[in-house]
Amino acid sequence: MLVLSLATIFACAESAAPTPEVATPAQAAATPASPAAAPLEGTVYGTGVTLPGATPLSAILADIPRYDGQRVRVEGTVTEVCAKRGCWMEIAGDQAFQSLRFKVEDGVITIPIEAKGRYAVAEGTVHKIELTPEDAQAMREHEAEEQGKPVDTTAPLPTFAVRLAGAGAVIRDRK
Repeated sequence: MLVLSLATIFACAESAAPTPEVATPAQAAATPASPAAAPLEGTVYGTGVTLPGATPLSAILADIPRYDGQRVRVEGTVTEVCAKRGCWMEIAGDQAFQSLRFKVEDGVITIPIEAKGRYAVAEGTVHKIELTPEDAQAMREHEAEEQGKPVDTTAPLPTFAVRLAGAGAVIRDRK
């Protein structure tokens, strides 16, 4: 069971050093060895990208339970970047009006605001995060403050969020 505090979901605060992902013996035995990804051109952040093939965002969003907890590689144009600390970037999906937030631990990876509009190849673990109405409202207010925009009170509050807990990325000018 995944337990995240509200601060983990959307805060841009100082945090401790990351805990490395360690597979249990059962997970290691169940995970087939796959060839490493070919080195990618661009600026590398974090651990870079090691998975050889991308999973379309549309596939992840169409079957969230299947991907929840899975490590994936995604690709797309960066549409937003956390202007406060560079702790997340929004990556456009392969279908209109779809995107996924690539969230990293504050201070471990800093995504530059100049990444907006560039192409990202990112790797991390998919997490579905259930939201209470209070959590959803706090997230909405936090994001509005971060972006310097008024709080949108017309849209319904989300009941969950899907995030990619970022391990690494490569950002470049084009696909």
